[in-house]
Amino acid sequence: LEIFYSRRVGKSIDGEAIPILGGLKITNKSRDWNLGMLGAYTDSYQDTTMYNIDEPNRWFGALRARRSIFENSDIGILFSGTAVDAETRNCALGIDAVYRNGPNQIIVQGALSSMKDSLQDKYGFALDAGYFGFMKNFITMAMARVIQDSFDVNHIGFVPWVGSKKFMFGTGPYIECQRGPVRRFFVAPSVTVTQEPFTSEWSYLGAIETNFAFRNEWGFDFSVSAGPYNEAPYPGVDTNYFRRELDFSIWGNLFANSFNAGCNYEYGWNYLRNCLAYQGTNRITYNYSIIPQLSVGLAVYHWIEWNEQNEIIYTWPMFRPQASVRFNSDITLNIFDEIVTQTPGTDFGELQLLQNRVGLFFSWNFRPKSWIYIALNDYREQDMYGDLQPIYQIAAVKAKYLIYF
Repeated sequence: LEIFYSRRVGKSIDGEAIPILGGLKITNKSRDWNLGMLGAYTDSYQDTTMYNIDEPNRWFGALRARRSIFENSDIGILFSGTAVDAETRNCALGIDAVYRNGPNQIIVQGALSSMKDSLQDKYGFALDAGYFGFMKNFITMAMARVIQDSFDVNHIGFVPWVGSKKFMFGTGPYIECQRGPVRRFFVAPSVTVTQEPFTSEWSYLGAIETNFAFRNEWGFDFSVSAGPYNEAPYPGVDTNYFRRELDFSIWGNLFANSFNAGCNYEYGWNYLRNCLAYQGTNRITYNYSIIPQLSVGLAVYHWIEWNEQNEIIYTWPMFRPQASVRFNSDITLNIFDEIVTQTPGTDFGELQLLQNRVGLFFSWNFRPKSWIYIALNDYREQDMYGDLQPIYQIAAVKAKYLIYF
């Protein structure tokens, strides 16, 4: 439950970023305590020509305190808020705790929200809890999440599935092998019960996950899930269908460098096309170190969309080459080029370049726990004539300096 989401500060409205007039962040860390405070003030923004937007000046604030308990556990509190004036505000208060005992972990988080403006004055709560651990030779996972309809942190946080309820429990044998090619593996069946927003109907999914880790540092994870699902893409629009999903991942060292690949296929609601259909994703990432100071990598993603007649209507290949230069232990430079393309159906001869984003990130740790960051971004999109046009170019400089009191 992200009751504070930093991208709400200076948020984008119709592609235009709200200017941040000033901000301050203070942190303190000791053996038992971790404290942080943040404040920011944003400028106003008006656009009466097309969208009739009138965004006023806003104050943003967040306060975080966390204390270590029982040596390896902690408990914390987080307050976040934004306000225009006394009559227009959005704030939230959250309490969270983590209990760890060896590989076993229990996490609990609760939050209250308050939203007040000229149109509404409402309060809500949300609860999120989870467990991961071992009961003898069985791996066990459980979670529960309840988000009230009136819970609202839209101006300060990010909680997309307001009004939802979800409960999951899974357990299965976990085996560590003393010899042979397999280092460890587990097989974990699970059951998930969900109530989506805008519907009173419940959904039920059964799943099974298999995970193998080998002594040669390779491994794979395979899971399938299926069950009757009830979803309301929009208020008053109920959709009942049989949901199914397959997910596969494999990883390891290829030529002494990291390799990762996988795929995901599911049948569910396509929010972009407003229909029930299959969707798929294939992915491959590989990073290669040419010399200790220089590494290059390539990430390839391939999204696939079907229509209701099970015909492929679009594929979306995305390529992301990148390079990382480590001048020394304190100075690094990362460069990437993200290329998004599209093909109608499976006709790769009609491949179109839709978007291109070039980025650069420089980091210098010039003294203990003090950094200078420089980031550059150039983003372009295809226009109606098929040409790439610049949308924005952004440069940012950030300095972080540790002060000893």
